[in-house]
Amino acid sequence: MGLEETLSWPFFDDGHRRFAEALGRWADATLTTLPHADLDAACRARVKALGDGGFLKAVVPAEHGGLNRALDVRTLCLARDMAPRTCVSTAPRPGSRTAASPITTSSSRAPGKQPAPGDSRRSWSIPARPA
Repeated sequence: MGLEETLSWPFFDDGHRRFAEALGRWADATLTTLPHADLDAACRARVKALGDGGFLKAVVPAEHGGLNRALDVRTLCLARDMAPRTCVSTAPRPGSRTAASPITTSSSRAPGKQPAPGDSRRSWSIPARPA
């Protein structure tokens, strides 16, 4: 399903469509000018460019300079779904752990031990980046 079809759903309004359109135009115009060779530099450049473009305002409420009075989950979901278009690469590199790393389950059990089914001590986390 494409973005245009998603934006036609009844719970997206004109503000969501404007945000998605602006983010798409920004990505098309900006990403080719940003570094790609060094992953860390590329990520920093993209976050800075997203901030300069005003798109990080979607992740904070208006009282702190955000777009909306409260966080709007629909806007956050649109930005998340469009993220591959704004990323360095959507393919993981062997041995790398970036912000795009998959979310995994972890447990309070000893390292290497698999949690038992139904273990309530599981939690969700993003793996730490190796030193």
